[in-house]
Amino acid sequence: MDIFKVLLTSSVTLLFCACEVSTSGDGKSPSGFPYGYSQEKADGGVDGGGGNAVVCRNQDGTIESAELLDLFEGSAMYGLNIQRSANPFNTQVEKALEVIPPNSRQLIAAYANIVQRKMTILPPNTKLDKIDDSYEVVLPSQCQVEQLARFYSEERILISGDLWSFLSETDRAALILHEATYAANRIVGASDSRRSRHIVAHLFDPSTRWTDVKTDVPSKALTCIAMNDRVLFSAFQNGSKDWILNFEILGHSQVVSKKFAIIPSATKLDFNEAANFPVSSGSDKVGQSTKLATSLISSFEGEDILVIERTWENPRSSEGQIISGYQTPRYYLTWTSGSFPKDKSSKMVLNCSVKITQP
Repeated sequence: MDIFKVLLTSSVTLLFCACEVSTSGDGKSPSGFPYGYSQEKADGGVDGGGGNAVVCRNQDGTIESAELLDLFEGSAMYGLNIQRSANPFNTQVEKALEVIPPNSRQLIAAYANIVQRKMTILPPNTKLDKIDDSYEVVLPSQCQVEQLARFYSEERILISGDLWSFLSETDRAALILHEATYAANRIVGASDSRRSRHIVAHLFDPSTRWTDVKTDVPSKALTCIAMNDRVLFSAFQNGSKDWILNFEILGHSQVVSKKFAIIPSATKLDFNEAANFPVSSGSDKVGQSTKLATSLISSFEGEDILVIERTWENPRSSEGQIISGYQTPRYYLTWTSGSFPKDKSSKMVLNCSVKITQP
């Protein structure tokens, strides 16, 4: 298993980090049995996303007004107090980036720089094809969503000149941040822009509370991944021996403000087992399971539901063959969004043996 490649497609925090990454030992359990981990093929990539505007037109088809969908939703759907300014859009981009906590900012800032350098304003009467990745649910009457931008490649971000000319400086800044945030999220598998729009809208409401995802996370915390749905979190115990799961990637999106779950010590769950993969002889425990459902805590998004399950199973070889006469606890995670209906994960195997060492 090439865990470095796994993490490049799973953790945006590693893309700009000269790190040494490995799993524990030689990829086998302490008893010598392979973990039986099957790497999923990475299917992300940043090309192909877009940005939309809410456009109101006169009866003759001329544009009356245009507003970035992100900011319209922020006001109409989330009740945010969007602050617009006449300051140049590039100045507003820099100011908004400073709002994002440091451990979530780097990749978005890098893409914001790319967008500003590589954006191409199309000539008048040039229309971009619609990309169905926004799934908007609210619109003003007599208005419609139109394609404003298309992230054709990292060398060419296309912008509708007709719509750009009607955007305020704040909407222009928000468009650049939308393209940057959505590009960062597509690296971890995002296929629609809902979460990116939610982030961008909050950048322009000064009352939003942001907390760095690494706040209060000790340096010796376990690093856990689940490849099926691109999940990354830290796991550590507090003074009461409760486990704290602190998420950095979830729901095919970068977590930009602290989101965590508390697993009470009384559950007897021990995430060290998901790092060490202990194997014992016998099969008396095979089939026994402990399951806990809890809420994720976040001041930025609604309460997601997290299910952690610990199940005793027979270990498997690297070829997937069951090894009889031995047993091992395996940890699974299932997640359901509290902010975006129908967003949920499959049941994912956890691997907490990832080691990241700064040179």
